[in-house]
Amino acid sequence: MIRILLDEIGDSHHDIFLKVDAIPSFVQVADTHFLGAFLSEDFETKSAVTLAYLNYFLDKIQGLEHDTDFIPFDLSDQYVGGLFVSTKPKGLVKVEYAWTDQISGWEITRASTALRVNENQEGFKLDRDWLLPKEALVAGLVWSINRMKKTCDQDQVT
Repeated sequence: MIRILLDEIGDSHHDIFLKVDAIPSFVQVADTHFLGAFLSEDFETKSAVTLAYLNYFLDKIQGLEHDTDFIPFDLSDQYVGGLFVSTKPKGLVKVEYAWTDQISGWEITRASTALRVNENQEGFKLDRDWLLPKEALVAGLVWSINRMKKTCDQDQVT
């Protein structure tokens, strides 16, 4: 299962967490700072940009067919990290966390991801990998989305 959590009261640095509940377990801390630019939209709150990102992430997993796709997560000034995902038999998804210092977080967008990753494929360094059920990935992301919707609702009240 993969879940994404947000530190709602911190600034936009080291405030979003990617948690992989598998063996080996894994947590990656990243910034929401470049997420709005990545999604090519303006957002009023970081919970709103995080919700939009979670929906993007879920769409990528649900739309995964037979190709390998890259889902950026850690958009840093110095590098980009994220998940290479590919379908396997019996409803499984191979998930690999990898990063490269040949791309910076500020120079990648939702529209340019595939091209930028293909141009720099050799520069990615694999950190961890898992074989996870697609239904568990979806369930974890839906859980994260529902949690973030509550945060967005609270943002609108205050």
